[in-house]
Amino acid sequence: MDKIKFIVIGFILLSVMSSCRYEEPSFSLTKLNDRIRGEWQVNKIEKNGVLSSEFPCYEERVNSIFSFYQTGVCLIDYSQDNSNIKTAEGTWEFGNKKKTIIVNAKGQNQVISRVYTIIKFSNKELMPESDLADVD
Repeated sequence: MDKIKFIVIGFILLSVMSSCRYEEPSFSLTKLNDRIRGEWQVNKIEKNGVLSSEFPCYEERVNSIFSFYQTGVCLIDYSQDNSNIKTAEGTWEFGNKKKTIIVNAKGQNQVISRVYTIIKFSNKELMPESDLADVD
C-alpha cells in the first residue's frame, strides 16, 4: 500500500513540476537539443501583444527561416526585397537552464546578437521573445 502512495505522489509532483515549463508536451523522451534542431519560419511578429508589421532587422522579419544545427551552427535565410534570398551565418546555444536561445550571426549589413526567451515550444511551434529596446 505504501508503494502505491509513493507512485501517486511522484506522479502528482511530476505533473506539477512539468507544468512550470514552456514545452508541449510537458514530457518527452527526446532531448530538447534534438527537438529544436531544424528549420523554424517566422510567421508573425508581435509588439506588446499586438500583431506588428515592424521588424528589428531584415534577418528577423516575417518569412525568415532560422535553422538550428546540432553542431551549434545557426543559419538565417532572409530577403530584403522578397526575392533575393540571403543567409546570415552564426552560432546558437541554450542559456539560462535552457529557458533562452542565444543567437549570434552575421548578416550582410549587421551583426545579430540576441537572447530569445522561450515562451512556448512544441514540435510544431517555437515562440521566442526578445527585448529589442537596444535595436535602432
